[in-house]
Amino acid sequence: MSWAKSGVLTTVVDDFTNVGGSEEELVNLIQLIEKWDVNVNVDCCSEHVEIIFSALKNTINELGVKTRQGRSVTSDIIETWLDLLESGLKEAEWLRNKSVPTMEEYMTNGYISIGIGPIVLPALYFVGHDLSEEVVGSSELHELYSLMSTCGRLLNDIQGFKRDSAEGKLNALSLTMIHGNGVVTEEEAINEINSIIKNDGFSAHEVMQSVNAVTEEPIILSELRVKSPTYVGATSIKEKSRSPVLSSLHINHLGERRPNESLGVRFYHKRPQCN
Repeated sequence: MSWAKSGVLTTVVDDFTNVGGSEEELVNLIQLIEKWDVNVNVDCCSEHVEIIFSALKNTINELGVKTRQGRSVTSDIIETWLDLLESGLKEAEWLRNKSVPTMEEYMTNGYISIGIGPIVLPALYFVGHDLSEEVVGSSELHELYSLMSTCGRLLNDIQGFKRDSAEGKLNALSLTMIHGNGVVTEEEAINEINSIIKNDGFSAHEVMQSVNAVTEEPIILSELRVKSPTYVGATSIKEKSRSPVLSSLHINHLGERRPNESLGVRFYHKRPQCN
């Protein structure tokens, strides 16, 4: 239930930030969620904002009640949505100002704007175990979320390169080419990004070894497996087997990482987890 509802809402919010809503409406929506207890008839600048805010608030409150964690987790869920909306606002500002961010700037924002956080992180509260604030705010869990989201963002940007270019939007692929001083081809940029995805997949597997195997690991690994074939447009078993994430998450029967594989360097910095 959590996964499905949050997935639908992230799609709605993504459409709102990218196409349907103005920057003024997005700022208004962020302010409403920050205040939380508002009068929608007075504080919403448009009917569109009122509908989305009401849907978000109702869903977040419902999830907060049903988690049965022995403590309120509503504020944690709100924070994941605020992170997503603020990252969408940053991308809107770049587009409006025709800014060209560095890869580090783009990925620091982009691994959040891909929208995996509001789907996966609240779902952790429904896997049957009480998660303390220490677990939810742990560096291991946040690192795993960051790695997964980075893979999702990079895969999405490869798949959506032509669409984004047609709309005048920059993404990881186009920025790799731009910051390559005009000598990096599209094919070379794709190969470079796929290498990062593969290395981050190995890193995710390493982090999984230090995360509780009964709670966080199955959900996050499942999301990685779902996102990878989808974003690269794989439709057959053969195509899915070539997915860089699935390849990097393949381990031997002892559960060990493949030998002689470096971890690589990622573009983003870790963002502190809100409690």
